[in-house]
Amino acid sequence: MTVIRESLLELRAMGMVELKDQLGAFVREVDARKLLQAYEIREMLEGLAARLCCDHANRAEVRELEQIAEKLRQLPPEERKERYSLDREFHQKIMHFSQNDMLIQLSECYQILGKVVKMNEQVPLSPETHYLIVESIRENRPDEAERRMREHIRSGRRDLERNIADGKFQLQWVE
Repeated sequence: MTVIRESLLELRAMGMVELKDQLGAFVREVDARKLLQAYEIREMLEGLAARLCCDHANRAEVRELEQIAEKLRQLPPEERKERYSLDREFHQKIMHFSQNDMLIQLSECYQILGKVVKMNEQVPLSPETHYLIVESIRENRPDEAERRMREHIRSGRRDLERNIADGKFQLQWVE
């Protein structure tokens, strides 16, 4: 029971669950505004993570990132499920390789949206930017790594904003 209570408290802190006295727990509606706010947080946190990777990622970890970036480059656009899976893996590894436990914990607050909400397939992925981020990390250029990661996340947010404005985006729960 303690695990369930702690999980509900975490979900409440993430804005995913509302706890009402003597009524129980209720799932909150996730809207486009919250998704866009999550992108703002991602931009800052993942930019910092890319910067920290310059100091903390070892050669084997950089190779892992390069391999993911190369797989993303080679996958055809119609392989959406695999592309999104690799993209999530890339971003999670950047966080992990930053070796900043607090940063990793904070990132979990917005990553939950990716676990419960399926992104509209109109939002494109740009595999080339992943490779450029890795290049900056490998060459130990923290300012550039942070800038490139922030631009990458910002670009995704702009694409999402356009799709929302054009009526092409709808939130869908993962099946």
